[in-house]
Amino acid sequence: MKVLIFGLGGIGGLVGGALADKYDTIYFYARNNTKKAIEENGLRLDSVKLGNKVVRPAMVSDNASELGVMDVIFLSTKGDKLGSVCETLKPMIDEHTIIIPLLNGVLVSDVLRQHLTTGILADGLIRTFSHIEAPGHIVQDGGPCDMRFGMQGGENPANFQEIADMLTQAGIETTVSNTIELDSWKKLAITGSMSAILCYYDGTIGECRAYADAQEIIPAAYREVQSVAAATGVQMSDNYIETLIKNFNTSEPSTITSLYRDLKSGKAPQDTELDLMVGYVVNKGKELGVPTPVFEAGYNRFNK
Repeated sequence: MKVLIFGLGGIGGLVGGALADKYDTIYFYARNNTKKAIEENGLRLDSVKLGNKVVRPAMVSDNASELGVMDVIFLSTKGDKLGSVCETLKPMIDEHTIIIPLLNGVLVSDVLRQHLTTGILADGLIRTFSHIEAPGHIVQDGGPCDMRFGMQGGENPANFQEIADMLTQAGIETTVSNTIELDSWKKLAITGSMSAILCYYDGTIGECRAYADAQEIIPAAYREVQSVAAATGVQMSDNYIETLIKNFNTSEPSTITSLYRDLKSGKAPQDTELDLMVGYVVNKGKELGVPTPVFEAGYNRFNK
């Protein structure tokens, strides 16, 4: 299979590094300093799960036509740039190309479908902690290292299992999911709720927990996601939500999300995933008649 990694950040670099170490049909789309670093030195991956390695793809390029049509594309860019990203992807897609987004947000394939008229649009998610140490240098420093992907409705093409097997053999344990809608909402319940709370109080997890009303606001945020998901037909159990609340209340006090970090670093809201992670819940709640006061207050605090 001819596989492209589009976006060599913490997630794309981890997936690309794992696959390129094992297979010789892995291609990278990268630009500027990242492209230059990989061309000169390869992609360096330091991973607590996969070990430390330097890998070279079959090709690294910022020219979609040069890379050519792909069998599989793992999309791991920031969600705020999806429209322009899809335009770049088009020369690399035909009706058989499988596109697997590994972005924050719920059912990203719905967004891709607004821009792409060909290709097989799946949804995916990965659980890990990884980041860019420098251009062309990725560090995976904690958490699990597993992936789930599948089609909405659960009707997955047969070759999905071949892709999952490739990833698993490369060290990223991967499952073809028949319940990707539930999987996506469960991940948003983690990352979206945490981001909404941090935005609501404008602080780290520890600073949020110190507020007098924290034990009202924190559970409320998680239950807002649960209620919106339920209104779409996706049921997250009370036990799952209670576990997430407990995790928030016992996490390292200095913890923040990447979205909150971006907002506090001065990035404009439209250049972050605020809409994809927090605004999505607010807007979907309004559409379905489900109140989301914590998410809405957190969203409005930064959406200026």
